[in-house]
Amino acid sequence: MSSATDRGAISWFPVAAATVFGLVIAGIAGTHIVALGVIVPLVIGIAWTQPRTLLLFLAVWLIELGLIRRMVTSGGSVGLAGDPLLIVGPLIILCLLLVMSSGRGAYKGRSTMASAVLGLNILALVEVVNPGQGTIMVGLGGLLFMLIPVCAFWIGRGLLDEDLARQLVWVVAIVGAISAAYGLFQTFGGFPSWDQNWLQSKAYRALVVHGQAVRAFGTMSSSQDYAAFMSVTMMAWVALLVDKVRRVPRWFNIAMIILAGTALFYSSVRTAAALTIIALSVVFCAVRRLSLSMAVVAAPMLVLVAFFGLQLIGNGSTSSDTGVEKSSTQVLANHQLSGLTNPTGSNSSLNGHVTATIKGMSKAFSKPIGDGVGAVTLAAGRFNNGKAFNNNTEFDPGNMSVAFGILGLGGYLAVLFLGLSRTYRMATARRDAISVFCLGVVMVMLLEWFNGDLYASSWLVWLCLGFVDGNEMRLEEAANDVARVSTPLVVNRRRWSTS
Repeated sequence: MSSATDRGAISWFPVAAATVFGLVIAGIAGTHIVALGVIVPLVIGIAWTQPRTLLLFLAVWLIELGLIRRMVTSGGSVGLAGDPLLIVGPLIILCLLLVMSSGRGAYKGRSTMASAVLGLNILALVEVVNPGQGTIMVGLGGLLFMLIPVCAFWIGRGLLDEDLARQLVWVVAIVGAISAAYGLFQTFGGFPSWDQNWLQSKAYRALVVHGQAVRAFGTMSSSQDYAAFMSVTMMAWVALLVDKVRRVPRWFNIAMIILAGTALFYSSVRTAAALTIIALSVVFCAVRRLSLSMAVVAAPMLVLVAFFGLQLIGNGSTSSDTGVEKSSTQVLANHQLSGLTNPTGSNSSLNGHVTATIKGMSKAFSKPIGDGVGAVTLAAGRFNNGKAFNNNTEFDPGNMSVAFGILGLGGYLAVLFLGLSRTYRMATARRDAISVFCLGVVMVMLLEWFNGDLYASSWLVWLCLGFVDGNEMRLEEAANDVARVSTPLVVNRRRWSTS
């Protein structure tokens, strides 16, 4: 597949114009519903004429969505039990999914991994009617978090080719760097008025560290999404650094890695930071072309080296700050270091995460049919009249067990194993920006592939997995074509030799 055969060339103008026009009208009218009414018809039209452009726009939209929601006033007319701008992202994914159904090959030649993903898609639809989650609205709302992002797998399998994938890496890297700079401004310079209004109206407790400092959230809607995407941004610049095709100086790549890494560190979200260290270790093994079995041994050793290095930094920081009133940035830094250097200590939340995940996994056996697709999502609290139905366990193994039961846990483990092994194998074989980026994304989002709360990041996991699976499918087709062409030649040569 090439851009020349696409029904629309890469053109940002109609998408950007539609978005700006809709947001301006929404700002004048004081409601996001007006923006939705302007953007939706144009998105649907663009999906059929320029799907490649729309995919890149989707990445930008989800990265900047939080900032757009804060800067474009919504007045009191939010409606739809939430912000209507949140519907734009899922709508784009569904439109692109329909485009994939029109003969682009997203569903043909299904591999084992594709069949496992399809099985989980069907299971999510079946679990909509599970009474264990409360009302059916919880199930329908849960699809926005547990099904729609996963549908990006089929888009990656059918639409994402080499050219578009490379463009996507650059879009993520550039827009992510802008978000990192904005997040660092929030950390060191303070929050602009629109962010202050957001903080006061939403009162997110997770943003406050020890009652003294407020986490940055960049252009996202939450600090968790911001931290996760800083990890993804870092992986994008690492991938461009190791790529053979160099479009910017090496020092610029390194500077952008430091920028994203600094933003990640001061986000004070320890899960994202720990997963990034693990991801960098695995990417290093892949670039060095270590076998998967060797990487299983080498990567933990590299993580331990990083752990001991952080301990030295953390001990020095703690000793120098004793008895001194700390600034907000020091509070964020110390919170990050305390969790990374002592993951099982009293200041770490790791024990709680592990306990919740194990408890959730046990439900796969105590309740094999699960509680329903919406039981572990925000939809559980929103559509159950405030009743405590949200059973989120933080990580995928527990959430899949609670939501989908034993079939969900088994399907998830199958996709996890196949996805990691195939992505690592492609990165070791190619060692280019695309393959390294795909490996980096699935690693920094490890155990959170189904976390639809992370709007900007979770869908990228499935897009990358779809690309990896589609790439293997195309390689197999090419090999089969070569075999079919060469077989008659061999037969003819035998006939000539015997005549």
